[in-house]
Amino acid sequence: MANADFTQDTRTLSIENAMIVKYRLLSLLSKVNSKESMNDFIVEMNKYFPSESRVIIVVGAMVRKRYRVSVIANNGWCNGWVVAYDQQKLYKADPIWNGPCNELMLWSKMLKNPILSIRKKFVGFARSEGMEFGVSWKNISDGKTFLVSVEGQFIEDDEFSHYILRSICDQIFDAAIRVVEKHPEIAMLDSKEYQAIVSMFQYSNDVDAAEKSGMSLDSYRYTLREMRKRFLAENRYDMIRKVFHLS
Repeated sequence: MANADFTQDTRTLSIENAMIVKYRLLSLLSKVNSKESMNDFIVEMNKYFPSESRVIIVVGAMVRKRYRVSVIANNGWCNGWVVAYDQQKLYKADPIWNGPCNELMLWSKMLKNPILSIRKKFVGFARSEGMEFGVSWKNISDGKTFLVSVEGQFIEDDEFSHYILRSICDQIFDAAIRVVEKHPEIAMLDSKEYQAIVSMFQYSNDVDAAEKSGMSLDSYRYTLREMRKRFLAENRYDMIRKVFHLS
């Protein structure tokens, strides 16, 4: 724990102290109105979780005939996992993404004994990436799926953390909706833009990337230029960072 007035073992904290933390975080949440302030918030919230916990907030939505999962705020999650989750459509097989709303989901329980082959493949991939233990809370609003996830070895058994999440997740989602409304570029790639950026990932030169994406070289470069303008990116790599909200 980061604060000197709290013990290391959060499970020993009293309800009184938990209420103090709850209202402290709610006060911070009320001021969140941008990706930057949301990221600042989850950094602060993470201080009250067990050490080595990592927090992420994502949104999934249908955008111009393609489903996108985009990051709203990220504190410590692997960039490779974030990109793969969207590009490889891992959410289709993720029992947590497809789990119940308004309920604290324990990863180890949700990932246990998968039956469908697609689920088995996902669980195997998650375990290979060290993503076995964590908690998530899901909500759906206006056709968009919002998910708050905290990855960490000890978070599943930490009742104090569970109390905090149950107490403030509705307000976290309210803030997430405000952020998405203010930043329409979140989850806003059409199929052509998506194919262009995926091809750029896969190929080091524009000629091969354009051919892979099914565009002419001029069209491919024009698409990337227009995306750079929309995301106010300094270069293509800065654009990738902003599109996927990578650190």
